[in-house]
Amino acid sequence: MTERSDNDYLTEADIVRVTGYVKPLKQCQKLESLGVFFSKRAIDGRPVTTWFHWNNPERMRLRATPISEKGNEPDFNFLRKQDVQRQIKQVDATKHIQK
Repeated sequence: MTERSDNDYLTEADIVRVTGYVKPLKQCQKLESLGVFFSKRAIDGRPVTTWFHWNNPERMRLRATPISEKGNEPDFNFLRKQDVQRQIKQVDATKHIQK
């Protein structure tokens, strides 16, 4: 048996073996349900994928924390501090003019 690389494509026999289906539509449905990235061949609709995609399905890959969990609002504290400092300067200037 030859050694496989992550960049090698699964053969049609490999696809049948790993999905358990012979029909391309069923093979695609099975790969999709497993979270395996694949492309369809334009000529016959058969799925094409690499060993990397089979061994590392998308649902198993590490992802950054979604934005919704971090919070969508930027940190406005810096701007608020500047606004308060500007207001203080305006009040000081007004007091100085009134004297």
